[in-house]
Order: sequence, then C-alpha cells, then structure tokens
Amino acid sequence: MISACRKTYEDWLASNVTPNSSFEGTPSADPERSIVPTSSGPSWRQEATHRITRGGAEGFGVFDPATQLIKVLSGARIAKARKKGVPDRIAQLFDELLSAGGIIEEEDCYRLKTDTDWMRPSPAGCLVVNQSINGWDAWRAQDGAALQTLRSAATPTLDC
Repeated sequence: MISACRKTYEDWLASNVTPNSSFEGTPSADPERSIVPTSSGPSWRQEATHRITRGGAEGFGVFDPATQLIKVLSGARIAKARKKGVPDRIAQLFDELLSAGGIIEEEDCYRLKTDTDWMRPSPAGCLVVNQSINGWDAWRAQDGAALQTLRSAATPTLDC
C-alpha cells in the first residue's frame, strides 16, 4: 500500500521555496510560483495547468498544447512504493534523480526537488505515482478535464 505524505504540497513549498531562493541547477523561485487556493477542490500552483494524484502521490504540471510537452513542477510528492509495470527507463531515471539530488527522500514519500520536462504525459505521470499509468487520462485540469481533451482538440479533422 502506498502511504500518503504527511507534509502537504503547500507545506513543502512554504518551507523550501521562498522568493530569491533557488534549488541547485534551477532558476530562483519567485512569488508567481505560489499556491493558488481555489473555491472548490485542492489548491493549485499558479502556473500549473494540470494535476495528477494517486495513492498519496501528487504532482502539478504545465502542459503546452502546441508542443505536447509537459513540465512536472518541483515539489511533487512521489509515491514511496514502486508498483509493477514501471518501465525500466523510468525506474532508472528515478534512481539517477535520487542520487543527483533531484529527488529527495522524506519519511513517507519522495519529493521532486527540480522541475522536469517530458515529451509525453504518461512517463511524467509514471514518475510521480510510481506505477504504470495513462498520462493522457490521469493528468487533470482544475475543471476535472483529462489532458486527453487538449490532445483531441489539437488533432485536425478533415471535412469531406
């Protein structure tokens, strides 16, 4: 069973991201990279367009519909237990990030310390939830719409 992190995303950011501070190898944080409370549902980072959650893991991302790239934002809670089906390349990347300090271990989860860019949403989601996942369905906008809706909207249709 995957345990939920006790420290919330907001708590982690408050203690690790302050204006004019920086992580190694990443640009300094600024006030625009803040938590934005919403009237209903979870709080969101201001620049985040999508969120993924599963079994206590939680990550925020910025999806670019033009390029179909997704950036997973620092502070993501990564599930501690690795489930079956995690591709070898994602497990290897996780281990590399952990040894390089890009992922840090906390008592009951891992935490992404740096933003990471991905060419596809499924591997990005897999890193966060630590299991095989369909990222097009799992990454959700604030209104609950799956990332798949942006993919479908970007696909041209032919009128014959």
